[in-house]
Amino acid sequence: MRLRRIMPVAVVVVVLGAGAPAVAAAARPVVSDPVVAAMGRDLGYAPEQVAPRLAKEAAGGRLEHRVRVETGTAFAGAWLDADAELVVAVTDEAAARTARAAGAKATVVRWSEQRLAEVKRGLDARRTAPDAVTGWYVDGASNSVVVTATTPDAADVRAFAGTAPQVRITRAAAKPRVLHDVRGGDAYYFNGGSRCSIGFAVQGGFVTAGHCGTAGTATSGFNQVAQGAVERSDFPGDDMGWVRTNANWTPRPLVNNWAGGTVAVRGSAEAAVGASVCRSGSTTGWRCGTILAKNETVNYREGSVQGLTRSNACAEPGDSGGAWLTGDQAQGVTSGGSGNCTSGGTMYFQPVNEILQRYGLTLAVDTPPQPPVTPESGSVTGDFTGDGKADVLSLYDYGDSTTGLWVFPGTAAGGDAASAPYRAWLSAPGGWTASRAKITAGDFTGDGKTDLLALYDYGDSTTGLWVFPGAAAGAASAPYRAWLSGVGGFTLANTKISAGDYTGDGKADLTAFYDYGDSTSGLWIFPGTAGGSATAPYRTWLSGAGGFTWGNTKIATGDFTGDGKADVAALYDYGASTSGIWIFPGTAGGTSPTPYRTWLSGAGGFTWSNTKVSAGDFTGDGKADVALFYDYGASTSGLWIAQGTGATGDAASVPRRVWLSGPGGFTWANSKITAGDFTGDRKADVLALYDYGTATSGLWTFPGTAASGDSASAPYRVWLSGAGGWDWKRGAIA
Repeated sequence: MRLRRIMPVAVVVVVLGAGAPAVAAAARPVVSDPVVAAMGRDLGYAPEQVAPRLAKEAAGGRLEHRVRVETGTAFAGAWLDADAELVVAVTDEAAARTARAAGAKATVVRWSEQRLAEVKRGLDARRTAPDAVTGWYVDGASNSVVVTATTPDAADVRAFAGTAPQVRITRAAAKPRVLHDVRGGDAYYFNGGSRCSIGFAVQGGFVTAGHCGTAGTATSGFNQVAQGAVERSDFPGDDMGWVRTNANWTPRPLVNNWAGGTVAVRGSAEAAVGASVCRSGSTTGWRCGTILAKNETVNYREGSVQGLTRSNACAEPGDSGGAWLTGDQAQGVTSGGSGNCTSGGTMYFQPVNEILQRYGLTLAVDTPPQPPVTPESGSVTGDFTGDGKADVLSLYDYGDSTTGLWVFPGTAAGGDAASAPYRAWLSAPGGWTASRAKITAGDFTGDGKTDLLALYDYGDSTTGLWVFPGAAAGAASAPYRAWLSGVGGFTLANTKISAGDYTGDGKADLTAFYDYGDSTSGLWIFPGTAGGSATAPYRTWLSGAGGFTWGNTKIATGDFTGDGKADVAALYDYGASTSGIWIFPGTAGGTSPTPYRTWLSGAGGFTWSNTKVSAGDFTGDGKADVALFYDYGASTSGLWIAQGTGATGDAASVPRRVWLSGPGGFTWANSKITAGDFTGDRKADVLALYDYGTATSGLWTFPGTAASGDSASAPYRVWLSGAGGWDWKRGAIA
């Protein structure tokens, strides 16, 4: 059967491996001629201005992420000025100096972004808005919450806006509407002829707008050939969905530029307010504009949608769901708006990173960077050899379903051969597929040596637990299967795992955070056992419907409270660069105590998607801490420690930074992390397996410390492979 490509409408994508989506950093873009022409037509740029402008905008977006973190609660907004220079608003002069030192312009204003976000949330909490109200959003440049309305002086509009001094009302030219209709065209079709546009392809299909069909709706392609069906859809509230395509369609990493060519997609680094943005749709083709605001609540007739981005790039019915890009970086999918491409107007798109995170999808990109380790790859390492020092374990993929287990021995020494790895197991050809496994580590058998634990996917929602027993240095490890679910009993793709002695019986348990869909999550415990068949897993916690979104969670396990039982820590994404840490307390059996929050960042204070999580007692105080490896962009990384505590509350475990690389000094996306007492000094260390390219990898140690400061945990390298000696992307670590 001839394969058809998802290309003529918006996006055709190369499928990557499963896992959490990576927000890729934007390099200097390679700009195609149609993009240059469209930005000239819609934004007035001369051809020679386009590439430098896009590069400058990308740098501004990376700088914004850094300044958000460094100015903390004083941050009040950021935008690009007419020259694409980043302007940062802050609430005090000290923060302004910090922003200027980082390379941004700065202005001191009255209200922080956190305070403005609180005011906006108050408006969001109202059940209905007057019909004349078209939306509301935080505007950093004016340091206000803007309510837009077609009749701004109407009494009901003013009553809705309220009397808070942060709110101002502006006039909207027209009422927004969602953009789809029943008409022929070059797109995809559903419900007997309704048309929308493809957004960006992901593993197994593509993302689009939620109003373009409910879950289960069949779709056909531009040529009316059966294409697939809507897998998930959210509208109103959000405007996001994704279509799972059938085997006759092959995704590609391209967006149709409607000039006979395509634009490659190379990541999803979020652009700043003021950046240029272009969109592709099946009605009006390729159009460009500027990002005007983020996190706007838009009041459609069908209901309000929160979290949209505002732009002046035009669109018309049938363009819904189509792709928005800044340079080669995916930004979102068309939701709706007002106006048209004759008179102009205001349009909104649903940010793509939120879609990827919500549904657990992976954006496919052209020549992608190596994907960062995901929380599913494990978060705790331990003493595999029993010599009193933790070892790093790597399950290595040789291809052809052949896999090996490698051990990097713990050591207090430095140098490129200090932790020379050795292989402790090799499967027969065809005997073990590494891509089907998620791994973690802990002393599952209670013999004093850490074991590698692997949940293995047999297909058809059938999963098994394999144990690779710890063994003395140089000795082999013969794995065995300790548990097998029934067919349909456990879906590996819905699972994030870690390990620790959750029950306090002296044996590590595997903890599995499970996705039931509809923002409902559960915590399962696989009890440690001395050998052979394990005790059947049991569920110790279940959120209510809508209570906890699995896709917004990264987990690690350790005894954060110091009570002798390991707890599960979850870094949770609230959106708008706001993150929190939740603790699920360990318990001897049955139902877990109610989880509680120990930290909440201010709005814009900590970007979840820029963070990798691990756990261990880095300070040596007897309680495990949460390690947060953070991406500032421009190959600048930092290490933050949220100290373990038995206390509760949003400031109980405020992270502190213990290391910051110089610009270009350490690329976050090239790092996979784990943690354990690698040096044997009774403090856990963070270990990073680093990719130098050309199948060359190194292992770095970030020493545990109770101190703070950007050089408190200065890393050193303990191993470097020869060129071609270790392919970083083939080895998951625990």
